[in-house]
Amino acid sequence: AQARAQASQLTNVVTQQFTFTPENLSEYQPPNGNSFDLGIGLHCCGSFTDMVMDACLQPKHRADCIVCPCCNGGMRTVSRGGWKYPRSQFIDQCLTEEEYLAHLSKSADHNSPAEETTTGSSMTL
Repeated sequence: AQARAQASQLTNVVTQQFTFTPENLSEYQPPNGNSFDLGIGLHCCGSFTDMVMDACLQPKHRADCIVCPCCNGGMRTVSRGGWKYPRSQFIDQCLTEEEYLAHLSKSADHNSPAEETTTGSSMTL
């Protein structure tokens, strides 16, 4: 990505790789200690989407973010990265975590048909 930015003569683009975990999220620092305006997360499997958004929204950064999630339907209570789902306060009033992961999260994946859900019930929000 950095080579493409340089080939396009974009001087304000810096790429960086960082291994995020829920435990080290607050340790993230941009390259050279600079602030950043936009964080981009590609192929953010499962709860990695939440980690990228949380990194961008930390008070010391307050950056916009673009995330391209995948594998959201593969999340289970054991693989959710330490977050409680649903994260939306509104949706949390309507669904349990099990319902969210079994139905709503799974329906976000184009390769996880709704008929594969564990409870077989339907819901309307």
